[in-house]
Amino acid sequence: MLRLSFEEISEALLAEMTEIKLELNLEADREEIFWEQRARASCRQRKNKIKGLENDAGRWVTETNEISKVAIDYFKNLFLSSGVSSINDFISIIPYCITEKINDNLMKKFQVAEILEAIKSIAPLKISRSDGFLVLNGHRNMEEVNQTSIVLIPKVSSPKNMSQFRSISLCKVVYKIIAKVIVNRFRSILHYCIGNSQGAFVPDRQITDNILVAYEIFHSFKKRRGGLNKSFALKLDMSKAYDRIEWCFVEKMMQRMRFCEGWISLIMRCISSVKYMVITNGKNEEEFQPTKGLRQGNPLSPFLLITWKCKEGRENLRGKGWT
Repeated sequence: MLRLSFEEISEALLAEMTEIKLELNLEADREEIFWEQRARASCRQRKNKIKGLENDAGRWVTETNEISKVAIDYFKNLFLSSGVSSINDFISIIPYCITEKINDNLMKKFQVAEILEAIKSIAPLKISRSDGFLVLNGHRNMEEVNQTSIVLIPKVSSPKNMSQFRSISLCKVVYKIIAKVIVNRFRSILHYCIGNSQGAFVPDRQITDNILVAYEIFHSFKKRRGGLNKSFALKLDMSKAYDRIEWCFVEKMMQRMRFCEGWISLIMRCISSVKYMVITNGKNEEEFQPTKGLRQGNPLSPFLLITWKCKEGRENLRGKGWT
């Protein structure tokens, strides 16, 4: 057996040995992470298995195809547009806020650097590619990358109906890259679209500021004792706010704010080309296309949600009879 003394080991050989040892340690770490994730996935799969559900008629079903039908019908009805009555009166009070210069900046040709920036923001355990570049610049259809899987996570230990599940939307990574590139441009002009009271998503604003303001308001309510000036707090139910947004409303809001047709078309392609597939007990079910709603897993959705609450202005609202 050949033995080398410390003096006989050259710096190059020592560096090579160190590199090999590092690679072996990294490989061992990767294998450990793989088996840990696999164990977690198996545990979650057993825990989240759906053994039965109540259908619309209140009947308990346990067959695999019947359980799938209950889930699919639930989401089909949830994302089915119910139509919108005349919204012209409401739209008319929204002020113009987007200039031609802003539109020119939004519609500049997308560059490779923007794609790379979006890719770097993707979590490291996800697969990232730059295929979104062709879609953004109009060389491929959005429909090719806009399929979304819906995974059901139980809210309770033994769920009986669909309301007791938390639905998680899983977008394709290629689509997520596209959405993040659009969001990065949208973010730069968002302060023109929404009021000063909105604290989230805008640079140099903190959502915690609104929490502090709300705390101070409620504190003043508690300190106030009697008197002629009365006040009250109103809590609004925003349950499933994303699911209830009508696409035509988003489009008309953006038109009123004077976004150019190219930008509006890009946004609408993102939200209206989606196709859903519900996953029940690890099985992909029937694919269907919604007619309303914003996906919570879509990076664009939070920005679109706050845009329709843009600079309406209290005085304008009161002048039009809105409260």
